[in-house]
Amino acid sequence: MPADLQATLLQLFTQVQHDPDTVPAIPLDDWQADSDEWRLLSRFRAMAEQVQQRLQQVRQSETRLRQREAVYRDLFETVYAGLDILDPDVTERAQAEQRLREHKTLYRSLFEATYDALCIFDLDRVFVEVNPALCQMVGYTPEELIGVHASVVLLQPRRLASPRAWRTRKSGGATRERSSFSAKMGRPSQWT
Repeated sequence: MPADLQATLLQLFTQVQHDPDTVPAIPLDDWQADSDEWRLLSRFRAMAEQVQQRLQQVRQSETRLRQREAVYRDLFETVYAGLDILDPDVTERAQAEQRLREHKTLYRSLFEATYDALCIFDLDRVFVEVNPALCQMVGYTPEELIGVHASVVLLQPRRLASPRAWRTRKSGGATRERSSFSAKMGRPSQWT
């Protein structure tokens, strides 16, 4: 390997190591087109771009996981706060924790097993949780929907909710809506 090519590659590796979010400028113009050196640097650039894309995907997955964790933590705290566990009796507390685990398992089972399309999204209409029935209906996987705006599948923007519905949502309550949506292949339908 020529010394100048080796020096160029070392410099590029160092740049990627120090800043993996940025694909370094590859000096292809310094080399004759279709030469071995040019092909090697072209492959390096393609590899660096793939690494950058994969890093972005990993970060997006981490963000979605954090959002899901926050939803479960909020659900846990809400259910836990509703149980009467203020008595310092350890036995009573253990029983309350067991009931909480059972409720959480029941909730998850119902959410996953129902034939009705269910979803949970935040106040900005970003999907936080979707069930298999919704995914089957719209043709997306949960990974494709969670963390994205509901407009991906909604055909028309919804009017603003009534003040009562808005207060209910803001306080953590659920509301029911009928919406038109488009499946992945563009097939329109309706769900409630």
